[in-house]
Amino acid sequence: MYYRRQISAVRGALLGQDLLNRLPVVAARGEVENFTYSLDLEPTQQPVGAWLHLTLSQGRILILKQSRWRPLQKRWVCFQPFGSEEWKQIEVDGPGELTMTGPVEMASSDGHALFWKGKTVYQSDSWLSQPQVNPAGTKVAFLAMAGGEVEVWVWELASGRATCWQRGLQGSDPPCWLTQDSLLVCQAGRQLLSLSPKGQQVLYEGPGLSAPAVSADGSQIAFISSANETNDIFVLDRPARKVKNITQSEDGEIRPLWSPQGDRILFGVAPVAGGSQLGCINADGSGRQDLHAVASGNHWHWAASDH
Repeated sequence: MYYRRQISAVRGALLGQDLLNRLPVVAARGEVENFTYSLDLEPTQQPVGAWLHLTLSQGRILILKQSRWRPLQKRWVCFQPFGSEEWKQIEVDGPGELTMTGPVEMASSDGHALFWKGKTVYQSDSWLSQPQVNPAGTKVAFLAMAGGEVEVWVWELASGRATCWQRGLQGSDPPCWLTQDSLLVCQAGRQLLSLSPKGQQVLYEGPGLSAPAVSADGSQIAFISSANETNDIFVLDRPARKVKNITQSEDGEIRPLWSPQGDRILFGVAPVAGGSQLGCINADGSGRQDLHAVASGNHWHWAASDH
């Protein structure tokens, strides 16, 4: 009898992990593989999701209780595998992989022209690069190289005009939108600046700064810093004005990107032989996850839609 219960416990543990991974995020009762299961939910608001509390039993015998947090919507990562020209999508929160075409970009640049949905909307003698669309889809920020000087420009959909927001930017990281009407830029690898037509404000100063990224609600900024001699991911909590180092690896990380839910950060481990190993981590530094995918160059991002 003892050994039977031990075997049931092992089978139940494996089954529990599988059920918590694949069952829909809804309360449920049922039977599977001679086990009776009960799934109860505990919703969470920040981030949006729910704790799934699973109970497995056989007759009157309780086999196990397990819990796992799940998002209400599946999260996917798009990447271009090293040595390949095709794009793939992998599911972060469970098994799954799709082959897809390259990402469709609302804004793009080709030398001296800026394109919006494939149509030329702005041309310049300067070299244009790194276009970034604001969350509302009404403005495009981009870099312009003019006479050896880097400038930050913004094109507006409503007026069809582009204006310069900053001259003399020292750095090549793309600008990213802090709000609908303000940008975040990295200046000289030493400062993170909030930038708008009204002026600029220093949000953070430190050594070896690069690749800043803003969470969907604008409350947190992830960035790379070499303060610990290797490139680590740091997170700035803007309301609390606190900075936390969430990775400390010997290889170093590059290009952190926030999930649409604002709870996970996608990143690459320092390139090896041309590819970058992809990983995810929670904003507080917990739950580091190897995605078992090697991306080419900087070709990775969160999927824009759910599946």
